[in-house]
Amino acid sequence: MFVDYSGLERYSIINQKFGNKYLQLLRFHAIQSPEDRLKELKENSNGLESVQAVRLEDFKMNWGIIDYIFKMLLCITQMQEVSSHIQRCPTVYFVEMFDQPCPISGYSMEDLSSSLLKMYREVNKAYDDIKNQLLEEVKILIAELKPDYGFNNFERWHFLQKCLYFECFKDLEDNMIPQTHIVSIPIDFPDLYKEQVNKDGFMWESARARFFMFDTLSAERSLDPISADELKLKALGDKVKTVWKDVDDDSGIDSDTDQTTNSEGSNRSSRTGSAAKEPDLVELFKEHDINVAIERPSIRFEERGESVGSKCKEESSN
Repeated sequence: MFVDYSGLERYSIINQKFGNKYLQLLRFHAIQSPEDRLKELKENSNGLESVQAVRLEDFKMNWGIIDYIFKMLLCITQMQEVSSHIQRCPTVYFVEMFDQPCPISGYSMEDLSSSLLKMYREVNKAYDDIKNQLLEEVKILIAELKPDYGFNNFERWHFLQKCLYFECFKDLEDNMIPQTHIVSIPIDFPDLYKEQVNKDGFMWESARARFFMFDTLSAERSLDPISADELKLKALGDKVKTVWKDVDDDSGIDSDTDQTTNSEGSNRSSRTGSAAKEPDLVELFKEHDINVAIERPSIRFEERGESVGSKCKEESSN
């Protein structure tokens, strides 16, 4: 799945869909019997016929296969639901929901039924296809957003550029550095599931989420140009925190209250100054055409305000 870390309102739907699927996964883990878990799996088959064709006895060697396939299907659905938004969002983390290989890998082909093997291959292909497509789109956006040496006034960069490339500057004050380690989920976290998560808002070992981002090599390359092919995913370890809060509700669950409070002030401060006008960029900032196919001709940033979620309140210009 994908989540946005910029906190911009235009991308909040990505995190909302992630939150919905994450809560759905928590509900699934509360189901005790393999029969009921398989039923839930089929109800979320995402139109894949092979999922409907499997039977309970196909999983008898390891019930964990049901869990693994269910997580894959949730990920596929989330990526499909917000693919047009992800394609226009350079500030995304790729979230890997699997901390272990699929249990199928521990068995020989002869031990697996033909229907189980067909389902696994179909689901795995659907997952890889949409994941790889979206990652390639994001890489292009990131590379196109990089400022060059002729545009080295950090305060005049667009906020997205600051999130992606702030490491180009080694002497930035703390209040100018965007707090990219905080992900705002615009949903109140149900009390029912709070015992199933750790202090960072993530589930325990049974379904650990791992976050990855593209390494822009900013610390090493400064403002030197970078191509999409040079961008590689890197794991973030335990650096990412979540804030679950409905934007219309004062309640919510904070994974790290002190850091969240600091992030609000820091991100607001980092947006101070006029919106960046250079370099020319892809057309990804118009919200009214979010479902229109992406075109590659470049345009300049629009100078405009935008409300955001719990991380920061508006993007202003002097």
